[in-house]
Amino acid sequence: MGVSSFAIFSRTVWCAGAFYRINPSLAVNGWVGYSAHRYLGSGDADVWDWGVGLSFPDLFQKGSLGGIFVGMKPKLTSLSPNVNLGAGNGVADKDTSLHIEGFYQYQVNDNIAITPGVIWITAPDSDASNPDSIVVWLRTTFRF
Repeated sequence: MGVSSFAIFSRTVWCAGAFYRINPSLAVNGWVGYSAHRYLGSGDADVWDWGVGLSFPDLFQKGSLGGIFVGMKPKLTSLSPNVNLGAGNGVADKDTSLHIEGFYQYQVNDNIAITPGVIWITAPDSDASNPDSIVVWLRTTFRF
């Protein structure tokens, strides 16, 4: 019998990130994260995630912003053989789920911005048999 997903555990998290403005109209950022999980009295797990993005300040007009992003959602890469988090004893995520995003923040004036965007999630729940998900949004920001 393995431990359930509701078991008490401790976690140690490490993350490194960076941002670099290449020039006034292009910046790059990214991170990588690792967390070590300990399921008290049962075993351990390793979880990794990462992301990289490009931003384009003042794209098409001053004050507007474009951006693209690609990242891996937290992925359970290893699990002790006697721990069961719902997929079976010792079963880690079998596939990699990616988050791919693009947006454009159009600055209407000093107080209003309109931001359309799209997110594409591949292999939701780290399972390639799940259909990809696409989210499209339109956000309006008012600053007063």
